[in-house]
Amino acid sequence: VHMAASATPWETKWVEVGRDLEWMQNFEEVVFRVAVADSVGRGDIKLKVQKQDLRLEIAGKEICQGQLAKEVDPDEFSWMFDAVDGKRCLVVTLQKVNRSAMKKSRVWDTLWYEDLEFEDDEPIEPPIVKAD
Repeated sequence: VHMAASATPWETKWVEVGRDLEWMQNFEEVVFRVAVADSVGRGDIKLKVQKQDLRLEIAGKEICQGQLAKEVDPDEFSWMFDAVDGKRCLVVTLQKVNRSAMKKSRVWDTLWYEDLEFEDDEPIEPPIVKAD
């Protein structure tokens, strides 16, 4: 994963969000990676991306499934195998849906909706999802 030279520190730091799962972001993308065995091939990867939901299965084992903190474009995602410190991993890149020109509002506080912290006066209801 190559980051722009103008990246700010929060854009390039990997944050752990579960066993073997790390993520980072920039203003346009969310990237996460998970360690995989050398035996895992392309056919072992099952990745389902919806507007605000993600499900990843590797070699028949569910790695993560949940509601994302904000929206992504379900048609604009990619994944690849990579090596980090000699360990093989799967790297998934999701394209953010930015509804504001303000860069501050493009920053995700967390990867998963359930990890968001709400003020006492804010509702904790998930957003309404309209059927296609």
